[in-house]
Amino acid sequence: MKTFLLDINVLLALGWSHHVHHNLAHAWLGNLPPCRLAHCTVTQLGFVRIGLLTEFSPAKASVADLRARLNTFFAAHDSVFLREPENGIHDHNLTARIEAVLTSSQLTDAYLAGLADLNKAVVATLDKSLVTRHRAVAELLQA
Repeated sequence: MKTFLLDINVLLALGWSHHVHHNLAHAWLGNLPPCRLAHCTVTQLGFVRIGLLTEFSPAKASVADLRARLNTFFAAHDSVFLREPENGIHDHNLTARIEAVLTSSQLTDAYLAGLADLNKAVVATLDKSLVTRHRAVAELLQA
């Protein structure tokens, strides 16, 4: 069974109806064959961090509210939490991806791609550049 590690933007699109890609994300989710949805500490923190921004969410949410929203979503789906390697970014399996980063904006993408690769998963993303750089372990959402 295929496992999709949902990147932060996909989680945000699924979680907020005002997100520009909300309908696309839900159409993608609804059209998936049986699979497992994955999350990790990085995607959880990103979801909460952005969800707390008043510029992003018109309704003020607390950390507890956002954690509950994540828990509810993943409880409703076949999901798995991907544990990060014991050595974090020093893990030899992640080193090549992390060291190939050219800009700070690519760091999280490289980490998620490496984590997906380690766990035989695929990053589900709305970011075309992530797919271009990590083609073997990333897929662009399509309805």
